[in-house]
Amino acid sequence: MAVAMAHPDAKRGVHSELKNSTGKFGFDKALLSSARFVLRVTPTVAQSVIAGEKPLAVAYDEAKVIESERAEFTRKLERLKASAQDLALRVTDDAMDVDEAVAALEMRERKASEEAARAKSEAEQKGQYSASNSVNNPSRSDPTIWRVK
Repeated sequence: MAVAMAHPDAKRGVHSELKNSTGKFGFDKALLSSARFVLRVTPTVAQSVIAGEKPLAVAYDEAKVIESERAEFTRKLERLKASAQDLALRVTDDAMDVDEAVAALEMRERKASEEAARAKSEAEQKGQYSASNSVNNPSRSDPTIWRVK
């Protein structure tokens, strides 16, 4: 972890040192990669590893969970920004939890869907009434009759 703190960014494009499984300092590069990940995602947990309070493997697992939760939060917030900016604003202002906001958005979408289905059903019923009237009165179904000459 100390090496990861001293060198938090891996050198990209330097492959000559990667021939062996250990680096020039005699440590495992996979462990260094894990330590850098923990340091990047959860610096406070990295301090626990340095202090010997927590093994790197446990810290790495915690960091993966935290990164996954952050990605899920970001995905939900982006959905809110695209569909309900008022709810997204409440989340960013800490006035509402992101899961509550997503639930409110889903309720809005469900209500809108139900309203659309109801309007479609009413329109279809009116359409059947109009169609039955035009069958009884063919002049109603002929658009040329209504044309002004």
